[in-house]
Amino acid sequence: YGLNPQILREPALLKPDEGSFYHEALDRFTRLCAPGGFDLTDQEAAERMSQVVAPLCQALERRAFARTALGKAQIRRMAQTAVRAAVEMTWHIRRSAFRPLASEISFGMGGPYPAIELDAGGVQLVLQGRIDRVDVAQVAGQDYLRIVDYKTGRNQLSFARVETGTQLQLLT
Repeated sequence: YGLNPQILREPALLKPDEGSFYHEALDRFTRLCAPGGFDLTDQEAAERMSQVVAPLCQALERRAFARTALGKAQIRRMAQTAVRAAVEMTWHIRRSAFRPLASEISFGMGGPYPAIELDAGGVQLVLQGRIDRVDVAQVAGQDYLRIVDYKTGRNQLSFARVETGTQLQLLT
């Protein structure tokens, strides 16, 4: 018997939570803009993303980490980053023939599309996952697809991890 004191940890926003916030914000922004198109001014893109992130920020504000000044600052920074991402995304779309077709698309894992099966020298590989966004462009009657992979972290690409199969990354 006895006391078992433990150090209390400050509530914190975890990196996966931050990544999920950005993915959800960009997915909602894409769906919001899709019916009318993406030829938005920077101001229009910023306003629409601000509408999108407001409820996401409210949800984060109910979490324990948001009671601290640091937590409040993190939420403000994430909202500002999402707005900048929307402005950049629409800037690129205005200058390209590509337009977003779909976002957050699951393949395999019980998603609407089957896993991708490959034969790699007698070894059967099954790829499954989620595609952040697929864009389409029509050029001379041909459809071209572009796969967009959002990045929030600063992880360095490790060819050793790619080779062992513990890191999979789209390379262009």
